[in-house]
Amino acid sequence: MLIYLTVISSTVVEFFVYGQIYFAVPPSWVVEPQNKNAELGQPVMLDCQVDGFPKPVVSWKRASDTKPGQYRGLPFHGQGLQVYPNGSLLLEAVRQEDEGPYLCEAANGVGVGLSAVVTLTVNAPVHFKIRSKKEVVRRGATAILRCRPLGDAPIAVSWKRDGSRVDMLPRV
Repeated sequence: MLIYLTVISSTVVEFFVYGQIYFAVPPSWVVEPQNKNAELGQPVMLDCQVDGFPKPVVSWKRASDTKPGQYRGLPFHGQGLQVYPNGSLLLEAVRQEDEGPYLCEAANGVGVGLSAVVTLTVNAPVHFKIRSKKEVVRRGATAILRCRPLGDAPIAVSWKRDGSRVDMLPRV
């Protein structure tokens, strides 16, 4: 913004006129969007902070499941999503289906605007669908104990009996 003073004068009268000039400024990055990793169930913030004049409007879109390179608007009501006034997108509790590309766009009618695609990767910690199960076996019979951990690799499995580690080699 530039403030100026115009003086118009004659031998009879003198006028003073103050004015302001605003310069239109296209959007520019304050915090450029970056790819993010998030743990399943935890919050994650995707940044898209821009500056410009007039103030740029930021919108977020999600990659379409049907067509590569196509994006659709995000449903913000009741979906655990929130766009902050600074343009950042908060996913309150990341789900596996939240993984994928997101598009941030910023425009204010000056220039071509800005856009960036970021990828959200959701990491699932090791967990079990079935925590424990009781197995009954006759004395001297073979027992098969199954362990089916879920989550992202690498997953290491070890067995303990009475607090001591059990060798995983097959018994003969």
